[in-house]
Formats: sequence, structure tokens, C-alpha cells
Amino acid sequence: MSNFLIFKNDNLIKLLFATLISQIGTQISFIALPLIAVTILHSSAFQVSVLNALDFLPFALFSLPIGAWVDKCNRRPIVMVSDLFRAMILLSVPVTVHYDMRSIWLLYIVVFAVASFTVSFDVASEALLPTIIQKDELQSGNAALELSQSAAKIVGPSIAGGLISILSAPFAVIFDCISFICSAVIFLSLQVKEIRTRWTENVNTSKPSVLSEIREGMYFVLHHEFLKHFAVFSGLSNLGWSLIEGILMVYAVRILHFGPGMIGIIFTISNIGLIAAASLSIFVRKLLPLGTTVIVSTMLQGAGIVFVSIASWYAPLISLTLGLLLRSYGVVSYGINAAHIRQNITPDAMRGRVSATMRFISWSTIPIGSMMGGLLATEIGVPQAMEIGAVLSVFAVIWITVSPIRSIHIK
Repeated sequence: MSNFLIFKNDNLIKLLFATLISQIGTQISFIALPLIAVTILHSSAFQVSVLNALDFLPFALFSLPIGAWVDKCNRRPIVMVSDLFRAMILLSVPVTVHYDMRSIWLLYIVVFAVASFTVSFDVASEALLPTIIQKDELQSGNAALELSQSAAKIVGPSIAGGLISILSAPFAVIFDCISFICSAVIFLSLQVKEIRTRWTENVNTSKPSVLSEIREGMYFVLHHEFLKHFAVFSGLSNLGWSLIEGILMVYAVRILHFGPGMIGIIFTISNIGLIAAASLSIFVRKLLPLGTTVIVSTMLQGAGIVFVSIASWYAPLISLTLGLLLRSYGVVSYGINAAHIRQNITPDAMRGRVSATMRFISWSTIPIGSMMGGLLATEIGVPQAMEIGAVLSVFAVIWITVSPIRSIHIK
């Protein structure tokens, strides 16, 4: 089917529009919440790294049970409820600031709670996509979804920088609340008919408990010739990047001396890599084998992270922007192709659990990396901690480069 025909699918258009609106709002909180910690609460590098760790800890704690739950339920209501709860929780940020109840601990609670509902949203929405388009449309569908997310990440940081400069970081978060509400309304209009079935293979599932459902997902991933390598790469790569990301705002503000406006501009320019990767994914797939495309994507990620880590050495603005640009292109390109592979080799009845298992394995390292970043920044300095994160990311690239992924072939 032509790549453009999928855009005649009303449900897909609604999904893309909901994603666009939600992601624009999310970019505001992505910049605003760490800035609240750094500039208003005057938090240390370690406290900021804890904030980043709490943003990902729910993926380690809740991904597996939520994945099993998602495969037993209709996914659309889960997505809608997750959006609404995230909006209500984030609204507490400007409220507490208005009543002078500012505290890093309140910020920790907000970040953890929002991230918890993000787990259910992400797992359910990824499992929802294959139910609204045909299997042979998945490559184009994933590319379109990434393009929608990337477009939001292009305009989002600039909007965030402007709103934060005008309204202050806490009150700019209100726009994220509005975006989640709009997303929920759009998902409400989706027309989806979901059929729940079960999948088993070499697993004793006589009693379909949550634990047995989780075990099925874990078994499928860890015994699959390709998925297990994707999981290891993502876990190690995320460990290195989260070590950097946990202290990135401290690095940008206190080491590189960038203000909110400049930070917003840097993220806007660097996020061009996101939309470039999403736009070119189909074209690149026609030029390169699937396995080669995956490997090249991971190499771009690694190179970008190295540039970010050495931004304090020379030309900070150029190094940081170029590094984030290369990494963003690599992450999206890898994500599109990895999702294409995963959705093609995973039975529908397993998609929620496989998605959750992959998130559990790959994202559970993020809180660890964030805490490591804060501790290392405190003990040896922020720039040195960034360099250690880059080394870990390079090891991840080496792992997947020598794995069987390079020979994978799926139409």
C-alpha cells in the first residue's frame, strides 16, 4: 500500500493529532520541572538527578504488571484515563507555587506520579497502533507517529522557553495540563474494535494470573533471537544517557552558562534530527538493509552523546547542539525500525506484555544512571560524570554492532 494512503485512516489521523498536542505540552514540563529545581529551589546536582530518576522509576516498577493488564483490557480507555490523571497531577505545580508551598519533595511526588500514568499511556498506546492500521502499514504508521512526536519536539522547546520566560516555569506547566486534556478528548473519538486473545508457547499458563502473564512476556523477549539483543542495547545505552541527562540541565545552566531561552533554542534546533529521521525513514530503508539501518542509527546515537559530553571542552553551543542533533536522529531512526521489527514478530495478544517487558529491561537502568550521574557529579565534577556516561553509551553501540541484529531482514 502507498505510504500516503494510510493518512486516509481517520483513526490514525486522530492518534497522530493527539500525540502532537500531548507532546508539545510535554516539552514544556520537560524543560520547566528541572528548571524549577535548579533556578527556584536551588537544588544540588544530586537532587536534580533524583528528579530525573523518579521520572523513569515507574517504568521499572510498573511496566510488567501494566503490560499484563493492558493485554486483558481495551486499550483506548486506559490511554484516556492516563491523560486525565497526568493533567490533574501537573496542575498541582502552579497551585503549590502560588500558595508558597515550594519543595523539592513535592516536585518529586509530582514527577513520580505523572511518570506512573505515562507508563500505562505508553504501553497501551503502542499496543493500540497495530489495531487501527494493517500489518503491512506498520512501517509507515510508526514513521508517521514518530513524525508527529518529532514535530512537537521541534516547536515544543521554543514554546517552552518563551512561556517560561514570560510566565515563569511553574505556571508554564498549565499548558501541559491542557494538552493532556485535549489528547484525552481526541482519543475518546477513536473508533476501535479490540479483540482479546491469548498466546502461549512453552510456558505453563494453566492459571492466567498476573505473574503468569508477566512470565509470558519476559519469556518471549528473553528467548527471542533479536528482541533480547534490542533489550540489552537499550538498557546499556539508557544507562549511559540517563547518567548524562540527569545532570544535563545543571551542565547547561551552571557549567555552560545558558539561560532558559538559549536552552529552548538548543533543544529546538537539535530536535530537527527527530523530524529528519521520521521523514527519511522509509527512504533510508530502501537504500539500506534493515539490520544496517539499525546499526547506523545506534552509531549516530553514540557519536551524539560523545559530542554532548565534551561540550565543556570547546565551542559549547556548537558541541551541545550538534551532539543532541545527532543523538535525536539516531534515537528516532532506531525507534522506528525497532518498533517495526517488534510489531511484526510479536503476536497481537502479546503486544502489551512485550512492549512492557522491553520498557522494563531498557528503562529500569535509567533511574540507576540518573543517580549515578548525580553522585559522580558531586564527587568528581559534572563534566567528568558526563564523559563516563558517554563511555557507557559507546559500549552499548559495540554490543549491538556485533549482534545478529545486523543480519535481520523483515519486509
